[in-house]
Amino acid sequence: MRNALLQLNQRILSAQTSSGEPLGGLGDVILRVFAEHAPLHMAALYACGKRDHLTFCAGVGKPPALSATNILMERALRTGQVVSIQSLIAGDVEGVIAVVPLTDINGQTRAAVAIYDIPYAAFQPSTLNLLAVLGAHVGDLLMRNAHAIAPDRARKDFMSALRRSMEDYRRCALPVALIVFKLDPAMVDGPIAAMLMSSRGIDHTYTCDDAAGQAAVLRLMPLTDLTGATSYIRRLASAGKLEKESFDNAGLSYFLWSASGTVESEASPFDFLKRCGIRPLRRSGDIPDQEEKVAQS
Repeated sequence: MRNALLQLNQRILSAQTSSGEPLGGLGDVILRVFAEHAPLHMAALYACGKRDHLTFCAGVGKPPALSATNILMERALRTGQVVSIQSLIAGDVEGVIAVVPLTDINGQTRAAVAIYDIPYAAFQPSTLNLLAVLGAHVGDLLMRNAHAIAPDRARKDFMSALRRSMEDYRRCALPVALIVFKLDPAMVDGPIAAMLMSSRGIDHTYTCDDAAGQAAVLRLMPLTDLTGATSYIRRLASAGKLEKESFDNAGLSYFLWSASGTVESEASPFDFLKRCGIRPLRRSGDIPDQEEKVAQS
């Protein structure tokens, strides 16, 4: 899963986009990633327009034309969830056996993958769950491309990634960790701060000030459990030639939150941020309270 999401980030965010084509001309790139992680013998990617108008963007095999009134497609677009023939009682599916919507964390579906043929052994819940996670993350990446010049993009991208990680945990028990690092003024432009901001696979970072005005770095670590997060902290200490217990003496402190199938912090990540004095949810255009409650459920 980590490799699949890393490939998605690298390929989609670095691909050449075209404003004049559906999905920015990324159809082939998107469907190729799906086909690499599930044995799709025949599938098609459709962009969804107004009134659920479907535009063919890419195909594997030779998929036939599909109507927007297809019962599986209609249900997937309406619910934002993967739908398969296993969940149907009756209806003409036009040869489609499953539909994977590309639905972002805000609930907008920009496209969907219609699957016509996949080996019987692979047509099982684990494969559909993998495709569901991929579809959701592609939806988020398309959202990022659509709002590339939005004001305060870094904060919005971070909060979207946090909400997506919580959704992955809620739906598929995928682990996630969140670390808040706080830096004394002398540390802000130093090597430790640079290491905190360095990229690491699918991690997300965001810099801000806490309520007391102290510089902070938030690191979101999808698919990372408590053990993985503490290992990262040990590696950080080793790279900075620090003992973990002496972080405070070096002008650096940290706070750790995690959730996995076996260990979960009592507070939600949103409450955790508040307790750390980080309040990125309380500015104009941020997530309303009811969405925090959804993430906690």
